[in-house]
Amino acid sequence: MLLTVRGQAYVAPDRVARIAGWRRSIACLVVIGLLVTACGQAVAGPGPASGTRNSPSASTQPSSPPVANCSPPPARAFGSLVYDSSHKQVVLFGGLGNEEFSDTWIWNGTCWSQATTAAAPSPRSYAASAFNPATGSVFLYGGRGATNAFLFDAWTWDGSTWNQVNTAGGPNLVLPVAAFDPLTNNVVVLGLTADYKSVQTWTWDGSWQQRQPQTSPTPRVSTATAYDPVSRRVLLFGGRNPADLSYLGDTWFWDGSNWSVLNPNSGPSTRQDASMASVPNGVLLYGGVQPGLRNTDTWLWNGTSWQQVITQHSPPPNATAVSTSPGGVLAVVAPIGSTTCQTFEFYQGDWVQR
Repeated sequence: MLLTVRGQAYVAPDRVARIAGWRRSIACLVVIGLLVTACGQAVAGPGPASGTRNSPSASTQPSSPPVANCSPPPARAFGSLVYDSSHKQVVLFGGLGNEEFSDTWIWNGTCWSQATTAAAPSPRSYAASAFNPATGSVFLYGGRGATNAFLFDAWTWDGSTWNQVNTAGGPNLVLPVAAFDPLTNNVVVLGLTADYKSVQTWTWDGSWQQRQPQTSPTPRVSTATAYDPVSRRVLLFGGRNPADLSYLGDTWFWDGSNWSVLNPNSGPSTRQDASMASVPNGVLLYGGVQPGLRNTDTWLWNGTSWQQVITQHSPPPNATAVSTSPGGVLAVVAPIGSTTCQTFEFYQGDWVQR
């Protein structure tokens, strides 16, 4: 079986394995909070959306104008990007360039800087990550290592270094995603089982617990998740079915004990590799990939429905990672031929390069 995961081809006898000679065009990495950063080589795609600006809310806008970024991270894709609100920093770890990275970068709202850490997770991409306000630390789980083997260890970032945590009795999930659920005060992790036939839901609050929901999302990879502060539920959107390779466009929520599928009247098209981040009035979604198209559209989930946000500009079309940031939502991308990341901010209803 040939499986395309986040723009890369994979074969699957026992576990997802990367096909030699991965795509020359490195997908972007975007973080949504109000800051988006995309890394890697971009693939040509549609131009920026145009039309009347429709900002989700003034509450999602930063109070200061954009400034030039400095010393951006090297180009990469599929790294982990999380806003650490305890230390007012966006943390970027790892990702895939010519090799798997194990470096840590910090965005302080103005500039990028590389952190020197006493310890760090091994090189990897595709790790699941979320900020845990209960502990004031970033939680990182799993991913794919430098030898293409999938990893199942867990780490926390305390603002200055990484600390490995005991994962005894924990899951072995392929291409997981994570979000913090403040109602249950734990990190929710969902991922594909190694046989690709189902997904499992686990929670982390210092120890692992497998949850047994009556209903779960269908098997999928390259999905997007974020906490929705309006409905007070963890939201999940889209992805790709590893069995028939179909693109998904369904919306699910986790209420602390069970997954339920939502049926909004409209919403983003089917896609994988979309990026989502929490904002005060819901969840912001950017981009994603579908057959023959790398999307540059922006959507807001307002707690009950999807609303497209029409912008005059967009980051370059690529797979991205997004996260909340000191200014709002941050996105990191890299155009074709670039060796470093570019940083964009969702500012006054539009994407502006920092």
